[in-house]
Amino acid sequence: MDINDIIYRVEMIEGKIDNLVTEVSKMQGAEGLTKLLCKWVIFPLILITGALAGLNMYIPGA
Repeated sequence: MDINDIIYRVEMIEGKIDNLVTEVSKMQGAEGLTKLLCKWVIFPLILITGALAGLNMYIPGA
């Protein structure tokens, strides 16, 4: 991984933060908050958990 990869990833993260700020400013009331939580908290947790479960299958003794 070279410096260009790192810069690219940082820019992607910055873009996601900008999107989050935009969505927060657009949302109204509890409905918007629920959608936001699902999108930015629950869904990534499911993805991370699934990735970890997948890794455990390939690591002997884990």
